[in-house]
Amino acid sequence: MFRQPLLRLLWTILFLLLFPLRATAASLPALDLALDQSRAQAKTLVNKGRYEEAYQLYMRLLREEPDNDETNYGLALAAARTRRYSQALLAFERLIDRYPADAKLRRSLADVYLRLGDRGAARRELDLARQYDPTLTEERIARVLDSLESVQSRFQAHGRLSGGVMYDSNANQGPASDKMSLGLFDNLTVHGVKAVDSWGSYLNGMLDAGWRLGEDSPWWFVSDIAFFKRWNGNPKLPVNNDFSWGRAALGLRHMSSRTLTELRVKGEMADQSLDQRVSVLGPEGTFVWAALPNLQLITRAALEKRVYTQDIGRDGTYWWVGEYMRVLLGSSGHEMTLGMRALGSAVDTPDYSYHGLEASLRLRLKVTDKFQLLPFASMRRENYDGPATVLEQEYRRDTVCRTGLFALYNLTSNLQAESGVQYVDTRSSSPLYTYRQYTFNMGLAWTF
Repeated sequence: MFRQPLLRLLWTILFLLLFPLRATAASLPALDLALDQSRAQAKTLVNKGRYEEAYQLYMRLLREEPDNDETNYGLALAAARTRRYSQALLAFERLIDRYPADAKLRRSLADVYLRLGDRGAARRELDLARQYDPTLTEERIARVLDSLESVQSRFQAHGRLSGGVMYDSNANQGPASDKMSLGLFDNLTVHGVKAVDSWGSYLNGMLDAGWRLGEDSPWWFVSDIAFFKRWNGNPKLPVNNDFSWGRAALGLRHMSSRTLTELRVKGEMADQSLDQRVSVLGPEGTFVWAALPNLQLITRAALEKRVYTQDIGRDGTYWWVGEYMRVLLGSSGHEMTLGMRALGSAVDTPDYSYHGLEASLRLRLKVTDKFQLLPFASMRRENYDGPATVLEQEYRRDTVCRTGLFALYNLTSNLQAESGVQYVDTRSSSPLYTYRQYTFNMGLAWTF
């Protein structure tokens, strides 16, 4: 009575020995269909925000198809939403092992690292992503370590501290000679204005922070602080010719997949030469539109109330508004920014009231993975409502041309060597404000 079942068992064993085929999801249509249905169900759960259920289903799918891309990606998303960041990390790493050039995966992995508190690892992933995604610029990485496409953390902060030595061929921004013609007076000697060069040192720092107002809210509370200090070493300069500047700002930011809108209220304080101090208070706004994957249109504006301790005639309202176009040049990491802005002031005395235009060009050239060059040039025209001095009759007109080149070299993921050279050529209708200036700096910068 057991003969037939026994024969069937023997034939089955023999068949398996002769044809050792594995029963996998890919070789079994019925099982393959069931897995497809389960993946579709899990995806639907994610779309409905039922992340815990989706995670449990994806974990069951993972046991059946550990190498399936859709399963691993869905698992990573569901795990991140349920705060299982270690599991999400493993899923993204499995995908990146197969697709190392996928910038989107690396941005997602960077976000998981941020949630785990490993900012250094997040930075490394974003640096790698930038090799394959031209829209992920160094500026976007350095500013808040997130992009318009992936903003997840409730709190983000970014800072930079730099310092070094510098040389200035015209530390007091004076004319080439103290003898000049002012109005009806020829070869008039004006003491203390002639250009003086100086070696010195500098210290520069900034911190930018943002707090998301809700788990998935597009609104952020943002703030920043910054400072700059320069010490001049030439004893021929006045003792108080060192320069210092500080800033603090608070505001709101709205972010979407293609736009960034921001409004901040800032306060600034600057100590200039000859006991001249100026305080600044007012709003500033920024709007960024990613019109194309490689093109951003940027609108910026500021309105300032300035108060001076010495030349009180300069007290008043200052403003500027500009439009900029940032072009990302292919997958090389290079970028170009063209800009045009209008600027002016409304003050009590006409010799300090002006309006003007400024055109600018900035480039970011990624020579290697570690080395960048940042050339720039600008030209500004300022037309004043009065003469520069009481001795002159012609209204003051200034043309300011700037050009320069800065270089950055990444020593580590957080430490950079920096150097730069800048040339300023100011041509004015008044010889008192006509000068040339060369500056050079070299130092180190730490980002965090």
